[in-house]
Amino acid sequence: MTATANSTGEPTEPIVQYIHALHVAGAPSLRGLAWEEVEAWICCGAWEKLCFVLRELPLSIVPETPAFFYVRGQVLWEQHRLGEAASFLERARFFYRMTQNDRSLAALCCIDLAELAHVQCRLSVAERYLQAAETSLSSTAAPNPSVVARFHWMQASVLAALGAASQAIHHAQIAVALYETLKDVLSQLRCLATLAEAAVAAGDLELAASQIAVARSLFAAAVIPPRACARILNVEAHLAWQSGNLAQAAAAAEQQRSICPDIPDCCLYSTALSGHLARERGDWAAADRCYAAAAALAVEHGYLDYLPELAIHRAWRHVLVGELKMAKGLVQASAAQMTRAQWMAANVVLAVTALWGEGMGSGDLLTTVLAYAMENGVGPLVCAVRCYLALTAFRGGETNGGKAHGAAALRWLNEHNLDYFAGWWHPALMAEFVAQALRHCAEYSHLLQRICVNRLGFVAIAQLAPLLADTDLAVRRRAQEICALLEGQESVLQYVLDAYLRSVLTELIATHKLRRSGLSQLSELLTTAEQQRKPNAMLLAVFGLYLDGQSRGAIAERLRCSEKSVKNYISEIYARFGLLQMEYPKRKVRFARLRTLAQDAGFI
Repeated sequence: MTATANSTGEPTEPIVQYIHALHVAGAPSLRGLAWEEVEAWICCGAWEKLCFVLRELPLSIVPETPAFFYVRGQVLWEQHRLGEAASFLERARFFYRMTQNDRSLAALCCIDLAELAHVQCRLSVAERYLQAAETSLSSTAAPNPSVVARFHWMQASVLAALGAASQAIHHAQIAVALYETLKDVLSQLRCLATLAEAAVAAGDLELAASQIAVARSLFAAAVIPPRACARILNVEAHLAWQSGNLAQAAAAAEQQRSICPDIPDCCLYSTALSGHLARERGDWAAADRCYAAAAALAVEHGYLDYLPELAIHRAWRHVLVGELKMAKGLVQASAAQMTRAQWMAANVVLAVTALWGEGMGSGDLLTTVLAYAMENGVGPLVCAVRCYLALTAFRGGETNGGKAHGAAALRWLNEHNLDYFAGWWHPALMAEFVAQALRHCAEYSHLLQRICVNRLGFVAIAQLAPLLADTDLAVRRRAQEICALLEGQESVLQYVLDAYLRSVLTELIATHKLRRSGLSQLSELLTTAEQQRKPNAMLLAVFGLYLDGQSRGAIAERLRCSEKSVKNYISEIYARFGLLQMEYPKRKVRFARLRTLAQDAGFI
């Protein structure tokens, strides 16, 4: 809540009007205070001071004063005592509606209760309170403009969380315009953040960037509390992520966490965001740490409805490394608690799990998600789903369907000047999609080249290799051009002369069994020809397959060598990491230690 005034200088916010009336009447608790000082308390959210002021009123007034209940609820909210805060806000709502018949203020209480539920990810509860607020406002002849603005802002916030991006943009734009008319700078700034957030979800990055710029310009016009600053940083991080700038996104997320370390919801969401970004970079250990910390925060502060959302993100992390049973288990364990938007995201996880595992049923799941994403205007999700639907169609021999979905996805990326979509990017599957699109969506060959060079790197090489011998001369040339550009990016594997062994290592990197960023350092560690300084490619391949959990026999079969050779290679790997058998006599313990060291070093 913030203080606002009309053209005559009188306050317009309902609760502010009440406190202003007390000040004008000379209430004992307000004597000696200038109105500007009291107004500053309201603007800065100094609820404890206001609560003290109201507590000093005559006892005959306080018990029946809904304004006191309202302010007391705000104090408890600031103290993160959310259950007690909701109780006082409910009491205020009851008194406004039943004893004073003030539907506008009853609606304000409903909106605050909706925000309280929204912060906790209890979106169905937030929706019910907003419906009650809308009913109260619609039955009011002249509802307070500030309450109406706040209703549209909270409606936008909840709709954005529910995945209804286009509707969220509509309500946020109404709220921004109303707050601009009311000259309520702080509330306008918060609405701009919500509008930018919805625009990012819709894939309208230009709109999002423009709203953030306007919000930044308002920083000099008001005292901005930490929560509002953190909200802007959160949106900036998501904007950078959607643009594919992971370093900038990570910096914004870290700054957000540093601004509000004592605000539970801000700390929770910034920690989870850092996990998402680590996952996108392929830093699995960092992602796991962030997700574990976020889950602990959610449990500690009672944000249990956020856990299904977190489970979906953790499941996607397991999909990216091929741990498909783990991914499905996480989704299934949380399915009963999911909202519709979360269940649609879970369907993407299950569909891609089927695609990656060469299972059945991905098409039906993806079609359901596509209808939902198009209905709600979630552009990036539409693009991602169309890419995977195209791949499903191509695999099934449905060339026309694959071309239609592939062209639509590439057209959206091209129109938005993007070569990446956040959240659902699976490098290995996207490399396969690109290879198919080079055959069937030639009009987007330049965009496909950008995707390979900027986003996929040598992950694309294994999929492009068959195109170098394609019967279509134009397809061969397009593949040759991209491969030529990627040659510099695969310098680490240039020493591998054996084509088969090279393909195994390429696949290990493409499926994230080996991390590309740590390959050079790992290659140096596993160097056996000291004079030539050439890493042992077979040792690298055994390392990747062994830490993937494959048996000696499976590794020997895959690498076309004897099981005895594999055993010797494994012994050499343990020696290189300083894990002697006499110090680790139990095989499982030594293996677990090797895996931990490899993760910490960024090799897997």
